Amino acid sequence: MASRSLFRALILVGGLALGLASEAVAAHPGRTASVTLTGILEVTHGDDFRRGKATYFYKLRTPKGRIGLDFKGSRPRTLGGARLRLRGHRSGNRFIVASGGVQKLRAIAGAKKSLAGARRAAVVLINFRNDQSQPWTVDQARGVMFTNSNSVSAYYLEQSFGQVSFVGKVRTDGDVFGWYTIPLEGGGGVCNVGDWTVAAQAAAQDAGVDLTGYDHIVYAFPRTGCNFLGLANAPGNSAWLNGVFALRVAAHELGHNLGSHHSGAMYCQDSTGAKAPIGPTCSSTEYGDPFDVMGSGTRHFNNWHKAQLGWIGQGNRQTVMTTGTYTIAPQEWANPGVQVLRIPRGGSWYYLEFRQPYGTLFDNFSPGDPAVQGVSIRLAGDYFDLVPSYLLDATAETETFADAPLPVGRTFVDPAYSVAIKTQSVSPTGATVHISLDGTPPPPP
Repeated sequence: MASRSLFRALILVGGLALGLASEAVAAHPGRTASVTLTGILEVTHGDDFRRGKATYFYKLRTPKGRIGLDFKGSRPRTLGGARLRLRGHRSGNRFIVASGGVQKLRAIAGAKKSLAGARRAAVVLINFRNDQSQPWTVDQARGVMFTNSNSVSAYYLEQSFGQVSFVGKVRTDGDVFGWYTIPLEGGGGVCNVGDWTVAAQAAAQDAGVDLTGYDHIVYAFPRTGCNFLGLANAPGNSAWLNGVFALRVAAHELGHNLGSHHSGAMYCQDSTGAKAPIGPTCSSTEYGDPFDVMGSGTRHFNNWHKAQLGWIGQGNRQTVMTTGTYTIAPQEWANPGVQVLRIPRGGSWYYLEFRQPYGTLFDNFSPGDPAVQGVSIRLAGDYFDLVPSYLLDATAETETFADAPLPVGRTFVDPAYSVAIKTQSVSPTGATVHISLDGTPPPPP
């Protein structure tokens, strides 16, 4: 039976070759001398939400073409787009990157301009010669993607302050094509995304469908042996849905297409081994942030992701460089206040966020929800770093991240970097925090 975690075919997406292969590195006979390659990193990424596991597939785009990558050391945590110089050796049609053999030559272009406008999207429904089931009707798929009040398009339109939506090229209510039965097998242990995609494109063409001119193409099919529920170019223009067509999965994969990474969570212990918001020993989960569709919920993107995509502009961001009292405006709607407050922490940053109940569908918190009664603290990179963010649990003594925000009267302390954050007050218009950068305790209430 075919492995559930290997994708061996060459995928042709939008006329570009995109190979998928396991990131695991096995023994490679016939090694050649060490060489260097320079090019642009391309990433395709799979999400298995049920097991909390993500898989990453890498290629390097060079002037001579694309080559699949395996890493003997740590794999890159970034999404695609960075220009890299890699040191390693060739093995067949793969390039084995040596441990420590990754050099970034140019940062990924992020947060330079707003990602705005109506984005043309097509949904292509396919099934297989051995499984001709149709888990969703065409109208159901159109509703989830385009027309429902809680559709993917409605979700992005709301959280981008009206800047981004998904539309059809042919129909004003959204383009959904299929079902097409392709002459290949699915289900069981079969996972052959590359050939399925090529066959889906051929079937659409035979039906008179022109798939050119789309910003995004979403391929959806009945449950197969693939070890993901969703797969996406990250960033890019294609996504694949495995047996599920729902807001969380579709919006998540399109988030990867747009260039957003995951919203994880971080579990920490202090020097005594007790649970703590931050400490010398920490571990993380891939999808642990319940307040972001790039994590485990269907809430708005966190404010760092919104800033990366340009929806929260530079005029609404502030970097804290001195001890003092600061105000954070709610991040759900456009306003003139500061919606992203960040604090340097060595090579990373603390990002402070404040939320309030908004609308009836996505950030529809109750007024007493801990999510809107405190300030969320996340660790992440700079705005141009397409890496995960990690929600910290300011109430680590509880068993859930649903109450992770720092409540009024409580202080978050990072002794390693002499940072102290205290939430002083919250209201529907903003939260007030005192931030100390010199280890001095915040003033009493």
